[in-house]
Amino acid sequence: MQKKHYHFMDYARLFSCLGVVYIHMCMALISTGIRQSEITQKFYHSKNLNIATFSVGVFFMVSGAGLMLAYGGKDFDLKTYVKKRILRLFIPFYTAYIIAFIYELIFMRSTMAVEFAKPHPLMFLLTLTGFDGYVSIYGVPTFYILGEWFLGAIIMMYILFPLFRAALLRFPKLSFTIATLYFLLITYFYDRLPYSDVVDGYHNAFVKLYEFFLGMFLIKYVKKIKKPVAIAMVTVSALIICFYIFYPAYLNDNELWRISFQNLAFFFFFAGLEGVFEKTEKLNKAVLYCSGYCYEIFLLHHFILFRYTLHQAGKPVSNFDILLIFIVEFLIIIAAAVVLKALCKRIYALITPKPAGSSSSSAPGPSR
Repeated sequence: MQKKHYHFMDYARLFSCLGVVYIHMCMALISTGIRQSEITQKFYHSKNLNIATFSVGVFFMVSGAGLMLAYGGKDFDLKTYVKKRILRLFIPFYTAYIIAFIYELIFMRSTMAVEFAKPHPLMFLLTLTGFDGYVSIYGVPTFYILGEWFLGAIIMMYILFPLFRAALLRFPKLSFTIATLYFLLITYFYDRLPYSDVVDGYHNAFVKLYEFFLGMFLIKYVKKIKKPVAIAMVTVSALIICFYIFYPAYLNDNELWRISFQNLAFFFFFAGLEGVFEKTEKLNKAVLYCSGYCYEIFLLHHFILFRYTLHQAGKPVSNFDILLIFIVEFLIIIAAAVVLKALCKRIYALITPKPAGSSSSSAPGPSR
């Protein structure tokens, strides 16, 4: 597959990132008691659509699509792929974790994870592998600090990518059929699976694998989309999204099927706008630049949000004050992400030999 950069993926990635940050801003208000859950929830989900579910789902789809664009050709080298994924995932993660850990020791005197969960010392091995946040949602006490449950899920997806890639290249229709049957079965019988009463399907990597696979599968058809089809994709997707936002009654359907259908609609919506994005060169550069910080924002935002919001708890807070809190939190997150990326770029340059005559590489991140 010829490597190509699609602008819609930058927009979708940034859109997903902002959605995740926004919903965690709202959840921080609830967890600290600043606002009641019944009031705040109205600002991030309707009866049939939640900002969190499509933000994370679209991010997984874009991640799968991006990897397929980068490694979908015949020159795939497993060793190079593994090395790049490890460096680009773990350098920012370790750097962010160490900084957050030091902050906790200095200002909080102990990490929240250690203070409340009291994990076994060997559980720190899960932190080294990046799975501490993901395992913690199953009720296992760990040393996670950053709130990075998605990191364990994306690592699983990256591990399975070479297998998915080989299947799609050799048997695209068969592998898509098998993957779809797998998704339908695991979601239909989800309530009967182990830990289903602890972890919902939205957080279960074995369910979200399908969206990652869908991104890999669909990206090869984007270049074949003609203008009339693109218009139809955007129109139908927008109608579907609006239906789920504004339909007044709760739909008694399979929630996991509905979530993936919504994520697919969002993906089609952005993909259908590729022809429009191609004509907005200056805006594309800005979006590309901003989307390059998404991974750093994902790693840092949860930690920053809940600690900053905690300092506002117990004070009289008006709606205008909440808006100011959101603005300050967002600015802190952006500044921290810029610093983290700069640090990681230096670390990456130190540990990675630079070929003679090559230009400096970009800082590591999972979506590159």
